Amino acid sequence: MRRMAPALVALTLCTLGFAETNCCQSTQTCPAPTPPAPCWPDTTPDCPYCLGPDCVNPDVRPIHCGGDFTFYGAAIWWNANEDGLAFAVDTTQSISHPPFSVIHARYARPQAHWELGFKVGIGYNTTFNGWDADLTWTHYQGRASEEVEADPSDNHTLLTLWSAYADTCNHITTVASFAGAQWKLQLDLLDFELGREFWTGRYLTLRPFIGLRYGRIRQHYNIQYSGGSYAGSITHRVCEFNPRYPFGDDYISMSNVFKGTGVRSGLDTVWNIGRGVSFYGNLALSLLYGRFHMNQNEDVVAPVSPFSTTNILSSEDGFRASRAMTDLAVGIQYSTLFNDCQYGFTLALGWEHHLFFNQNQLWRVEMPATVDTDGDVAVGVDIIQESRGDLSTQGWTLSASFEF
Repeated sequence: MRRMAPALVALTLCTLGFAETNCCQSTQTCPAPTPPAPCWPDTTPDCPYCLGPDCVNPDVRPIHCGGDFTFYGAAIWWNANEDGLAFAVDTTQSISHPPFSVIHARYARPQAHWELGFKVGIGYNTTFNGWDADLTWTHYQGRASEEVEADPSDNHTLLTLWSAYADTCNHITTVASFAGAQWKLQLDLLDFELGREFWTGRYLTLRPFIGLRYGRIRQHYNIQYSGGSYAGSITHRVCEFNPRYPFGDDYISMSNVFKGTGVRSGLDTVWNIGRGVSFYGNLALSLLYGRFHMNQNEDVVAPVSPFSTTNILSSEDGFRASRAMTDLAVGIQYSTLFNDCQYGFTLALGWEHHLFFNQNQLWRVEMPATVDTDGDVAVGVDIIQESRGDLSTQGWTLSASFEF
């Protein structure tokens, strides 16, 4: 959680003593054993400007004799990306090569959209040696999509990468003239932190912390293929109808869910410039143990009435595993005091990056075919590959915190 900037407001400022206590002229004895930080006059007579003391590593908190509460909220504008989601290869055909050779090719993969999310949290700064405790919830829903078309008359075709459809008409290679993909992410993180912020000089504070994290990461990935092998006419030859692999539009629906709980630790830093302005940089590492659950279905839907559906793939899998996560945030913030220095407010804008290792556990299934000496097509066995892709979210975070 982003707190008040230590050199002006953040729980570090002596003037944020909430009426009863002023660290510059205190007449009340607080239970905290560490003497308060000295203050230096600034342009505002009623709220002297405080910097860190000259002694070594004193606590920043507490200021109020009974502890302080902080409420935190943030609007996030992020995008999300994941490895291993390419769904087609757009390739140029050449008469000097076998049909559908990979020439001047490019991968088609979902393109991330910028989406809004939020963070909310509450914190309490104790009177025990300046320790603080925070609870923060992060919620974000991301999405990515892409559509590609390839016209054989333009010497292009699309090689499919996820389909278990067997091309019994086109000899070995399954192709399409249209491919589209939609990927959706729902991310929920609940973080509990126990930390202590202390001065390492007059302009810099550090806050190491330990805690727990609960994470839930839901992914849904849908792919559609049509034309080409699915229409049965790429090579303009008459193909016998195969009830196991009928002609039509191919729809693949997949889900990948991870839920886990584990430990989290990191370091928050505030680099004070003065007059309430400061830079911040935070880093954390989490290790969660939880369970993956995946399922996948592929259906071929006839393009004409009654639009019959044939299921050609259905799978489900689940296992337990540990996964690492990293959190990085950098930005700038401004803090101020009001109402006779009894309340504090901080506004911050920063860039965040979060990396979730090995979250893509979807199965990539392909159905090969072979041709014998008589030209007959024989369908092979499904080739199943597990994808090992990392998930990341990154973007802007605008946050505000209120302390009383």
